[in-house]
Amino acid sequence: VDRIYLSTPSKIATIDHEKKRTFVLRKDGLPDA
Repeated sequence: VDRIYLSTPSKIATIDHEKKRTFVLRKDGLPDA
């Protein structure tokens, strides 16, 4: 499974090449990097 995780100060974008979908999750309950 080839996945690329892009971390931004406010949100996390998960790109799944297998399903070719883009998931954007906000950092709710996640520690600030």
